[in-house]
Amino acid sequence: MTRTHTLTLASALMAVALVSASPAAAQGATPPDTGKRVGPPPGGMGRRGPMFAMRRNAPSVDERVQRLSGELNLTAEQAARVKAVLIAEQRSADSIRAVRAVQREAEHKAMQARHDANEKALLAILTPEQKTKREALMKQHRGPDGRARGHGGPMGRPGDRRGPGDDDSATR
Repeated sequence: MTRTHTLTLASALMAVALVSASPAAAQGATPPDTGKRVGPPPGGMGRRGPMFAMRRNAPSVDERVQRLSGELNLTAEQAARVKAVLIAEQRSADSIRAVRAVQREAEHKAMQARHDANEKALLAILTPEQKTKREALMKQHRGPDGRARGHGGPMGRPGDRRGPGDDDSATR
């Protein structure tokens, strides 16, 4: 199963659990009176997609309950139940974000391990002279800060994929 399918399935299962459990939980207990998020999203805020900005400036549970109470003229009992549902929704979303953060970290470590293994295998093939030449080429392709630079980075033009020594006439 692909990562996207796994995340979609996990989200669907969480949504079903939230919808089925929230009314029962909301009737049984009054949630603690919090004006803020139940806690920071586990695994950091992330930098992807439009949800980043929305989470950062999202209204608190109490603000959402207050807005809904005014718009829908909720009773005190309905407001308490709505608050419980919103807190459960927030906790569920935070747990999904935490799972995603753990998956990203595991993927990063796996990619790094694969890269290290490939680098070791490549170096085992090369002669000492070839290793020296490769190291010089790698230094040449790095930016002034020593980090690898991508296409369109500080030293290259967007779309410029030519390496050193490539003839302009051959690529145009």
